[in-house]
Amino acid sequence: MGNIPFEKLSSGERQLFSTLSTCVYHMENLLSVKSEDLPKYNNVNLIFEEIEISFHPDYQRCFVDNLISMIKRLGYNKKFMINIILVTHSPFVLSDIPKQNILYLKNGTDVSNDIRVNPFAASICDVLHQSFFLENGFIGAFAQKRIDELIECITGKEKIDKEKIKSRINNLIGEPVIREYMLDKAAHKE
Repeated sequence: MGNIPFEKLSSGERQLFSTLSTCVYHMENLLSVKSEDLPKYNNVNLIFEEIEISFHPDYQRCFVDNLISMIKRLGYNKKFMINIILVTHSPFVLSDIPKQNILYLKNGTDVSNDIRVNPFAASICDVLHQSFFLENGFIGAFAQKRIDELIECITGKEKIDKEKIKSRINNLIGEPVIREYMLDKAAHKE
């Protein structure tokens, strides 16, 4: 693959490059201290706030691995004790972190003891549900309203055009379990 000009990169690619190169810049700066009069740093805290912003989901999925690989490739892990703190709303980032290394906050309160599923290598849906407290479901609010309207139509007292309802269900509902359940309800409506 040839060289790609920086201005041709996507915003996510630029953000990834900027983030990783900033880490390199600061760690190299710390290593450049040679004077006996200046403190030499052996411990480094890398803090990333909402690192996933502007990252494609696949960049979110690969971020922790890219960061750790870069640190090892450049030998920073042998020159510093490194502590990495990630503040994130990304289930992809969170799926690379073992449960014991996560502090879960709900409305500012630590609820880490309430977390049952270890997000490390877990299903993204499980991580989303548990780690981000999605009590209102996993689908968009607009889609939920459309489903509720269809359910009301199917379960209501008025007579329905079964073929029209089945067509709407088949055209709208992407989740097979929900679609089949609703089709079954519509087919058995009296």
